Amino acid sequence: MFTKGAVFDFPPEFIDPEVFLRTGEGRSLYHLEVDGEVIMSPVFMTDLEVRESIVDDILAATMWEIQTSNKLDFDFSNLTSFVKLSTKERIHRQLHHPEIIGLISIVDGQLRIKKDSVILQAAMDYCGCWYNGYVIPDESIVINRIAVSNFSSEKALSELVTSIAMDLQATQPVNKSITN
Repeated sequence: MFTKGAVFDFPPEFIDPEVFLRTGEGRSLYHLEVDGEVIMSPVFMTDLEVRESIVDDILAATMWEIQTSNKLDFDFSNLTSFVKLSTKERIHRQLHHPEIIGLISIVDGQLRIKKDSVILQAAMDYCGCWYNGYVIPDESIVINRIAVSNFSSEKALSELVTSIAMDLQATQPVNKSITN
């Protein structure tokens, strides 16, 4: 059972395993259509992005178990429950790709990231999603999703992304003495 006051990296309602499994919120492997237009789908992802998404979603299930000390039924059907049937074969192929298979444990069909701290850290570094107690590499860019959601316009968000891209491409170090 989850210990009150312990670290839980998920929305509070996700403490319920049924809510965690049936909610697409926070999943990387997700197909979303609005008014018949595909907004998000593995169809638009490169093979690398599909592998990163696989690791991200399996990592979420693994960390949920670690943080709640409860078992979760997370197999291939759970991994692909929010995607179209036409993409499941591609996801299955990428699940067994040599680049990520060493991070994953598959026992009786259950998918988990191996529960070794070094492998958990490697999985987080691979997919770009870090949980409490693990190190975010210095070269990573961390953006607070709550702060980003407060942008008043798409233009402001676009300007932030452009600014970050320019910083990444800069050949000169950033002057840290300038403050606003």
